[in-house]
Amino acid sequence: MPVNERDKQVMFWRKVGDPPPDKHDSTSGSKWTHLQAQPLGNPIKPCRDRQYGNFGQPQGGFGPEVGMARALMDAGQKELAIVKASFSGTGVRKDWNPRSTAADGACYRALISETEKAVAVAKEKGIRLRLRALVWLQGESDSGPADVGHYEDAFVEMMQSARKDLNAPNMTILLGVNTRFLEKRNRPMHRIVEAQKNTAKRIGNASYVDTSKCSIANQVHFDAKGTRAMG
Repeated sequence: MPVNERDKQVMFWRKVGDPPPDKHDSTSGSKWTHLQAQPLGNPIKPCRDRQYGNFGQPQGGFGPEVGMARALMDAGQKELAIVKASFSGTGVRKDWNPRSTAADGACYRALISETEKAVAVAKEKGIRLRLRALVWLQGESDSGPADVGHYEDAFVEMMQSARKDLNAPNMTILLGVNTRFLEKRNRPMHRIVEAQKNTAKRIGNASYVDTSKCSIANQVHFDAKGTRAMG
């Protein structure tokens, strides 16, 4: 990740790891820090059926938050705070169910609770945060035959619940997915794209963001340049 001194001007809070969220995640320690690459954390070994630790390198990594924050600063935004709740290989129905108190709702609960904690800690320091947008990159795991037909309705419910639970009814929502995921295996990513576009129409104040020109490292992941560009 190329160094940019302006990253120190961006407030940053994170919980990053493998689902379900737990003590092994890479976190900012329940405190605000500044935008930076994140260490791997202490993921469970071995991690069956999941990406190991969310990052592919032992030193950790970063996500689209870096490209997004830098682009916003280039556009003149002066005050930025980012809460990152990111978990590897998740599906909406199996990890982000807003109605569930079981494992299939664990990631959703973490998104809400981490955001609430981050806002509260900032308030204690005399900083009032206003939720402006939810940036969502996901859907690859839902492109399989068992989930692709259910994705849109579950996705709409989850996004509507997030606005309600975060008390941010007008929050902008930006949606994206790796459109080239397993493209050589004829994975039906067009159906996920269509579902995200339909979701944006159904929930309002939302947009689908095309990532097809972002460079990839393999059939599954963006490379570093593509990750920054996507943000």
